Amino acid sequence: MQIPGAPEENARKSRSLFRETKPEGAYSDIQIPLCMASPLLALILSFFIPGLGQFYTGQLLKAVGLFLLAAIFAALSGVLIGIPLYLIVWVYSMYDAFTAAKEMG
Repeated sequence: MQIPGAPEENARKSRSLFRETKPEGAYSDIQIPLCMASPLLALILSFFIPGLGQFYTGQLLKAVGLFLLAAIFAALSGVLIGIPLYLIVWVYSMYDAFTAAKEMG
């Protein structure tokens, strides 16, 4: 017999708002909220640092990849080929962060 409001029921309700980021095993209790990402904030973060909006929305590998690409293309800006490539990565980073955050919320 379960009593309404019991700890088990409250724990089950709170788990429904989160998704697990790791499979069973070590650190399986790490959870990220599903509906907390603001599209505007994700866009602003990616405006200042490419990849930061992806980090904010939980896309960690994409965030690192976009940041590294932006850093490489910024370093190549002295050769002029880096400028248009950097701009492509920068605009894509903002667009992707906005759409990912919009899909989450």
